[in-house]
Amino acid sequence: MRYILLLGVALYVMACRSAAPVVVMPTEEEAPPAPTVTHWPGVDSSIALAANALADNALVAPEKQEESWAHARRALDLAQLADSLLGPVGVFAVPLAPDTSTLEQQDVATAAFNEGAAAINAYTQEPDTLTAARLLTEAAASFQAALEANPFDTDSHYWLSQVYQLQAQSLGRRGAVEEAIAVLLRLVSMHNQRHDYLALLAEAYERRASVDGGIAAAAVWERAAREAIDDTVLENAVMDSLTVFTYYARCSRAFIMALQGTQALAALDRAIPYITTAEDSLYVDGEQKWLLWDEANITTRLNFDSLLVVASTAPEEAIAGLQQLSDQVGSTIAYVAVEHERALLLFGAGRFDEAVSTMGTLWGMLKEHTGPAIPSAESVREDYGVMAYNIGLSRRAEGDMRAALGYLMQSESTGFSQAARASFEVSRLLQNDPRAALAAARRAEAVMTQLSLDEQQALLRHIVELYRRLGERENALTYVEKLRQRQ
Repeated sequence: MRYILLLGVALYVMACRSAAPVVVMPTEEEAPPAPTVTHWPGVDSSIALAANALADNALVAPEKQEESWAHARRALDLAQLADSLLGPVGVFAVPLAPDTSTLEQQDVATAAFNEGAAAINAYTQEPDTLTAARLLTEAAASFQAALEANPFDTDSHYWLSQVYQLQAQSLGRRGAVEEAIAVLLRLVSMHNQRHDYLALLAEAYERRASVDGGIAAAAVWERAAREAIDDTVLENAVMDSLTVFTYYARCSRAFIMALQGTQALAALDRAIPYITTAEDSLYVDGEQKWLLWDEANITTRLNFDSLLVVASTAPEEAIAGLQQLSDQVGSTIAYVAVEHERALLLFGAGRFDEAVSTMGTLWGMLKEHTGPAIPSAESVREDYGVMAYNIGLSRRAEGDMRAALGYLMQSESTGFSQAARASFEVSRLLQNDPRAALAAARRAEAVMTQLSLDEQQALLRHIVELYRRLGERENALTYVEKLRQRQ
């Protein structure tokens, strides 16, 4: 054994003597420090070099870990205090406890902190945003110090991203979203199979609120879903269908942000096998209808939705926008919806002739339509019938009986839910022609359940009078009996 040791020493000395010459660096630059390589007995030098390189990137000294935990605990305390000053956001509701504490101690600490946070909330009448901003800045600095001490501290990565999230959401600090993304990217790179960390990154991308943010978020949501599925397969566990469904549904919404309608529909299709509740089914159905409104053209759909919001405060602006949009949409469903909304706004603005003309055109088109059902067809029927009915009553009040008759007959022809009233009014206008008035009254009788009890009695008395004027006594007596049954 002694000879073997001496031979090892000799080989070591020879290896040192045969070392490569030192390279002289340019004088204007300092040479980088040579890497420190630890050799171990029985370990090849190349392996030792590789091991040391990996250690430099992956290992942290115990004292550095302690330093990192200390910074992280201080950062979390500051972040929690800032969170309490900003109101019930709840981002930091669960404190990061030191590894040495028991679960019972953690529970006690959590309860104590929550009591303190509640006291601060009760004391402050308004959120102290200046104090909160300072505390969050200090918390971010402490978390960063923790990561400098231990770059692999998963908790510090996570909570630092939460600090940036709170700065972006509550304080509107520019750049906080990108900082959160950068931190979460590092976290995901260390734990690339943790679907929950991927979900945090996807949410951060969504907060960019842009097309590129939507594309990035959709890709990460897709990956999160696949990792969640793989976890089930690899661990032979029960499928967490709710989580997978949520990830694919969020993926679809991210594609909407990216204006990618076809991709959004495809993501919804991938979500369908993981539906577990009736609410999930309703959600998918509603999203599919929204996306297919104009054949997955997200731009026109979003434009339509925004114009509906504008209509509440600036109807004339919305009318003009809808007029332009009607020339841009490609599907019949979208065209009918746009023109229908425009007609309603025109009517509300007092432009009755334009409104009823637009509705008349729509109704005529729908009656000739032979393709797939138009979801808003019944709404068009109802609104057109009501619109024509109201205009008819208005014309009658103005003394224009001819126009009144035309509008009321138009209203009656739609077969809308109050067509009996339109028929009754037509009959009254035609009372100088008893036979024509009777025909209109009988049409009202056919749908008489649409009328109130008083209106039904008035209609029957009207029919009795018409039969008496026509000399048809037996028919009049029949309706007298009907009238008595309703009294």
